[in-house]
Amino acid sequence: MQELRTWVDAEYGRRADLARELDVPRQRITDWLSGRKAPTLEQGLTILAILAKAKLESMTRPVIPVIQPKNPQVVPVLNGPVRFAVVNSEAVTSNSWRCWAEQKGDVYIACRDNFKECKVSLHASGSWQMGFTEEGYKKCSHLLPENRIRHWQIWPKPLPIAPDVVMAFKLLFPSSELAVLPAKRRAAQWKDTVLIGAAPAGYMTVVNLFITKGQQLNFDPGPTLCLASLDMGNGRRAQLIVSWNPEGDTIKLIDRAVSEVLDMAKKAGKWPPPPQGYGYALGQHPEGWRFLVGARLNRRNEGNPNP
Repeated sequence: MQELRTWVDAEYGRRADLARELDVPRQRITDWLSGRKAPTLEQGLTILAILAKAKLESMTRPVIPVIQPKNPQVVPVLNGPVRFAVVNSEAVTSNSWRCWAEQKGDVYIACRDNFKECKVSLHASGSWQMGFTEEGYKKCSHLLPENRIRHWQIWPKPLPIAPDVVMAFKLLFPSSELAVLPAKRRAAQWKDTVLIGAAPAGYMTVVNLFITKGQQLNFDPGPTLCLASLDMGNGRRAQLIVSWNPEGDTIKLIDRAVSEVLDMAKKAGKWPPPPQGYGYALGQHPEGWRFLVGARLNRRNEGNPNP
């Protein structure tokens, strides 16, 4: 609420304007700012959009907005796990994600509300992988080719991109692929989720996972946010850094991947796909790190991701 208080106090009349925008009494704004009451999730999302728009209009270097689920939790999260999702101004979100680290040096990423049969596992041994969990493999083994192991891919830990800094993994969230509507978000699966403001047109929100030795990471100018810095033991940390990156060819790559998936589904007799179908693709950068990006299988409709 400190960010909201700073904004409304910076110009006379903003409290009244905000109350009209949210269709609440002006006293409600005062109650929120004093901590006597708290806005609902949907009101919070509207506030997030208003603050994001104000920042983009007033700053040459935009700041990535966040809505934190509770006080006194502070970003960056230092005591994991960290739970997060990306949200746009219409309250449509990505899936909810979770990242956690263990003292023995392992780091994991998994989806909380869908796609729960799979996870990313970055082991201290240097053997990194993504694939089905043991439970997920039992549940989905009938969908896989014969003798297919549960891992989609296994790869070695990439080389450092700087002293004591490894680019470990990325989650890409193009704004056009946000698809979870408010009615589809179950409270239990979204508890304690940090909501990250979606990137503006032409950009995508990227959650970058770095494995570092020490606390501080330095970045080139640009909108970034340190979402979490999790202790891995032995002085190492798993640092989640959010950035707004140009989309580049990402949408073209998504369109091509979706086309290939739909062709395979058609040949396998699994046609047509569900209207609200959603899928994830694992990609590889030439420098060795992997990334995961989600996409709507029906490119013309929005709905609830249902991998």
